[in-house]
Amino acid sequence: MSCAVLDERARIAREIHDNVGHLLTRSVLQVEAAGVVHGSDPAVAADLAAIGATLHEALGTVRTSVHDLHETAFDPRTNLEQILGEFPTLACSLAYEAATLPRPVALAAAAIVREALSNAAVHGRADRARVSVAEFPGFYQLVVEDNGRGAAEATGRGLGLTSMEERVGALGGTFSGTALAPPRTGFRIFATFPKTEEAS
Repeated sequence: MSCAVLDERARIAREIHDNVGHLLTRSVLQVEAAGVVHGSDPAVAADLAAIGATLHEALGTVRTSVHDLHETAFDPRTNLEQILGEFPTLACSLAYEAATLPRPVALAAAAIVREALSNAAVHGRADRARVSVAEFPGFYQLVVEDNGRGAAEATGRGLGLTSMEERVGALGGTFSGTALAPPRTGFRIFATFPKTEEAS
């Protein structure tokens, strides 16, 4: 799915939420207020209660539709491609081999990739980086490698490794950040995310 289509879906979701959703919410409040005012008239109160129930149902439908649009508007691969484009000084490549990537995993992967590429460009002085996402029977795998200075001149856990590890740990995964073995130079981020209901 193209970026233009995804952006348009996100725009439509915002429009529905900001306009239709707010109008329905205001209508619900107005009907409830009218119900209080006319509470002494059982017939009118019953009619207002029926209208209120219909408006509540409509509001719930709008919220579900907005949620579904937001879900489909977020494409993990496209999101990663956009992140790679944020670093013009890095020649980045993406190998994406995942049929499905749950939103929590996709969001964690995106944050890790952005942090790793920032470290590579700013601290590692790298000019190339490779990102790979793969799906296996029991887990998802994320690898980010660069050709920078590695850990030799880096400041260790201060480069955001702790926050990366915490993101992975929150989803029950494993994480490592290590310098590449000589004669190679650079740094490697490796993370796995188990396939669980919590990550779906």
